[in-house]
Amino acid sequence: MQKTINNPPYTFTKRGIYYFTHLFLHTYRISVLYMELHEYVDDAETKVGALIEQASKMFAVEFVREPAIDIASYPELDCHDSSTRLLALSEGHRTAMRWLKLTPQNSAHSP
Repeated sequence: MQKTINNPPYTFTKRGIYYFTHLFLHTYRISVLYMELHEYVDDAETKVGALIEQASKMFAVEFVREPAIDIASYPELDCHDSSTRLLALSEGHRTAMRWLKLTPQNSAHSP
C-alpha cells in the first residue's frame, strides 16, 4: 500500500533533486542529519549556501571528510583493473560528492 504525503517537509523537482525546507529542518531539529550535496546541479553554490544558512539556525553545520576508498579491500573485484574497480564502487556522479553533518545546536530546539 502506498501512502501519499500531502505536505512533505521537503520538495522534489522533476529531476528528483530535493530541497530541504524550513519545515523539514524544524521537523528533524533534534536529530543528527547527514546530507549528500549534489553540487553539479544548476545554481548549486547558491542552493548549498541557502541550505547552510537555513540549517545553521538550528544545527551545527560541518562538512564531512570522506575517506579514500581502498579498492584492495574488495577481493571480489581483483579480476578487474583499477579503473574498473573504482567505477564499480562509485555512484557515477559527474563530480565528487560532499556531505554535510547537521547536529542539533542545543536542547532549546527540542519539541
